Amino acid sequence: LPETFTLEEIKAILETSDKTGRLAYALLALLYGLRVSEQLALRWQDMDVESDTPMIFIREQIQRRTGQGLVRAKLKTKNCVRNIEIEPELLKALKKLNAVHGPQWNPEGYLFINRNGNPMDNGMERERWTKLLADSGVEYKRRHIGRHSSALVMNNGEITSKLLGHSSMQVTVDLYGHMKRGTLTEGLSKAVQSVFTSSKSEL
Repeated sequence: LPETFTLEEIKAILETSDKTGRLAYALLALLYGLRVSEQLALRWQDMDVESDTPMIFIREQIQRRTGQGLVRAKLKTKNCVRNIEIEPELLKALKKLNAVHGPQWNPEGYLFINRNGNPMDNGMERERWTKLLADSGVEYKRRHIGRHSSALVMNNGEITSKLLGHSSMQVTVDLYGHMKRGTLTEGLSKAVQSVFTSSKSEL
């Protein structure tokens, strides 16, 4: 099976990120399992946080290309394009982030930006990720390990396949083995709540 963060490490990272205003970033990386390029491409217009069913719409990725700088690009497969329901902990974190770094901070409305209000590239994101782990007292692991950790928390093949945007269910099975079945919304909410409940009870 792929390397993952342990549940204890995930709890430590979420606890630190909650205290330091980085919770939305950490949740999307560790529990929602977004690819780096997908997460950096997120803009406020790519989500609905006000409706009765808040959603994130994963539609594009951001890449740095020689001679072009940062560009938005299509995702690799049709299954990468997906809608993900926002559970309550992430919704609260996103609203806090919006209050601090909302659309007014950059003309294109990116969620995750540098000090000048511009979108980040992979290098800047790597520095942010490294600092978060160090602040949390967690040994460094590549950002992509967060994606694998999402599958560990979900423990559900159907949910994991939809959440991570795998090209097929077989890819999920090949990577993580056979996991139980369930619905995406129910599983995600339960997983996030279980991690938060355990983490906060230990504070």
